[in-house]
Amino acid sequence: MRLLILVVIVILSFANAYAQCGCIDDMKNDPHKYSDRIELIFEDGFFIEGPAIDSKGNVYFTDLTFTSETGNEPGHIWKYSPSANQTSIYRSPSNMANGMIIKNDTLYTCEGADTGGRRLIKTDLSTGKSFILTDKFNGKPYNSPNDLTIADDGTIYFTDPRYAGDEQIEQPVNGVYRLDVSGHVELIIDNISMPNGITVSPDNKKLYIGCNDENAGEKNPNFIAEYLIDEEGRVTFNKYLAKFLPPTGPDGIKLGKDGFIYAALRDPYRPGVYVYSPEGALLEKVIFPEDPSNLIFADVSQKTLYVTAGGNLYKVELD
Repeated sequence: MRLLILVVIVILSFANAYAQCGCIDDMKNDPHKYSDRIELIFEDGFFIEGPAIDSKGNVYFTDLTFTSETGNEPGHIWKYSPSANQTSIYRSPSNMANGMIIKNDTLYTCEGADTGGRRLIKTDLSTGKSFILTDKFNGKPYNSPNDLTIADDGTIYFTDPRYAGDEQIEQPVNGVYRLDVSGHVELIIDNISMPNGITVSPDNKKLYIGCNDENAGEKNPNFIAEYLIDEEGRVTFNKYLAKFLPPTGPDGIKLGKDGFIYAALRDPYRPGVYVYSPEGALLEKVIFPEDPSNLIFADVSQKTLYVTAGGNLYKVELD
């Protein structure tokens, strides 16, 4: 009898793990559906992140060259031109640029730790001039700004965990911050262990955040959560869209025009871009040959994705 109970417990544990990573859904989601649509664009990076698209369709993406592994290489920003089918360095050193976004041909960048700037900057793509948006909170440097999102009214939200770098950590939490158009910064979430990917609805009413913590467990799993933003800018937790057992966890996330949430899921079973409904139902999986780190839609049609993974940049055509 004890043996039977043990077997049941083991089976349920595996089932739970598979449910968390979405492997059970492979029965209805063909893992090879997109295999012949995935195109390798660039493969000469170290750890590629933060893809962003300008008005001409050029793709900017960051290269996190962790100094402990690359001999003090200081990070780069690359630029891929689809029209010329060429990739070149846009900025080096990048001050360990990580997440990026482009609005009105202005490049907004999170600069992380590990010899980086630990700040947010914006760059006018027409002139190349850059301006610091914020480099401290309460007079102390950020941990390592990771990713950011911008609402239609210009409000910026960004995450600030610490994954790499030996600089002293002076912020008491791995926080989520809001930077308004006046330049005022406010800590809006202080209870996510490792906030990572982030995206906001265009109307600035819903905020989606992914937690990707290597030390997560069954009692504190990784997740994608939805927060509600009121008219005063206050943020309130609403619900979890998905939870994941380690080592599975979400990295970059984007919000589609259909209201679906597209997540770069680092998963040992089925790494790829996972698509969730606003209610948290897993709708689709675009399986990749390696763990993705981030993603961006190529244009407003949202039929094409650029995905960063490992040292590579990929392109995939969606249905």
